[in-house]
Amino acid sequence: MALINCKECGKQMSDTAISCPNCGAKNKNNNEGATTGLKVICFLIPLIGIIIFAINITTRPKYAKACLIASILPTIILALIVLFIYTSTSVIVSDGIFTQY
Repeated sequence: MALINCKECGKQMSDTAISCPNCGAKNKNNNEGATTGLKVICFLIPLIGIIIFAINITTRPKYAKACLIASILPTIILALIVLFIYTSTSVIVSDGIFTQY
């Protein structure tokens, strides 16, 4: 953790602070998102994305949110595929009862 100067008031603040404690200006260092490579890693291995989210949510919220979204996407996609396969195998027989094949 290092001290940096606020872009608005010039007073020193932590580089991990979300905003300046003196004037309330947003810290531009914490406004960066995750890189594409990191998003791909979080997509392929969701546990890594969840861990990165938990570690960085207070200090780098935009970065943490991007990792969490990338790690949740595979679960949503898999659930949609399973739902599609499950519903496509249901057939209504002549007496109105659903049957699984």
